Amino acid sequence: MIGFHTNSHCGETIQETLELISAAGFKYVMLYTKSSELEDGIRIARKLGLEVVSAHLPYRQPHGINVDNFWKRGVENDKLIGSLIEQIKICGKYKVGIVVIHSCNDSRNGIFDVAHGIASLRKILSATKTSNVKIAVENIFPPHNNEYFFAMLDSIDDPRLGLCYDSGHHYLTMLEFDLLGKYGDRCFAIHLHDNLMDASNLNHNDRDIHLLPFDGKIDFKKVMRDIARSSYTGPVMLESKQKREAFETLYANMTSTEFLQEAYKRGEKLAKMLDRAKTRL
Repeated sequence: MIGFHTNSHCGETIQETLELISAAGFKYVMLYTKSSELEDGIRIARKLGLEVVSAHLPYRQPHGINVDNFWKRGVENDKLIGSLIEQIKICGKYKVGIVVIHSCNDSRNGIFDVAHGIASLRKILSATKTSNVKIAVENIFPPHNNEYFFAMLDSIDDPRLGLCYDSGHHYLTMLEFDLLGKYGDRCFAIHLHDNLMDASNLNHNDRDIHLLPFDGKIDFKKVMRDIARSSYTGPVMLESKQKREAFETLYANMTSTEFLQEAYKRGEKLAKMLDRAKTRL
């Protein structure tokens, strides 16, 4: 089982992007759309025979919401909670079982109230408890945001709240921390991509480069062993990007079709590694 995401810069519209993903051989997809396009994205994917495994909800403007407002009081916090509840209910309607959220966008952007943020997340869980949708909090980059990621997962014991494991972010911000060792029993989603494992410059676009697996320095044998030991049972989900600001030329000689075909081959390699790791447990 191999999946891909819709935020890869392959295609000009969600329709074109999903058509390209399907044509490359993928059967599973993670949707990343503007809030207003979520329902249409699910419908288009279904028509193309793609299973929507998860929806990555927006986390910053101009895509619809800014998750920094989890931790702030006022009207913007109310808008954020309302938007996330609405999107989770849409996913529930179409039986998309997982949404991925970021704990914040930039924790340097204002004063954050941890207790208020946790209360905000509890409101969302309470309001969507009949939707049968799990919420996966993604480990994110840069590292100064980790406090809020840990606060969400450590403060609330709820079977619908768990981890979205991101390999690229893990090996930029938490090299020595066994993320799946701590949260692997509640790992709902994975994002697999590569980088140069260099966070010395904390500029997001210069380090979090979302390469295809095996084009950077991450040890994917270890990554797949760790995933094999976790509770995760979904598809191998790649989150690589054809264009990333600091590395736009890396895949510049490829068409989007060629890039996605190569991504599928990398996904097959990862899937075999995962299968081997599981047999050795």
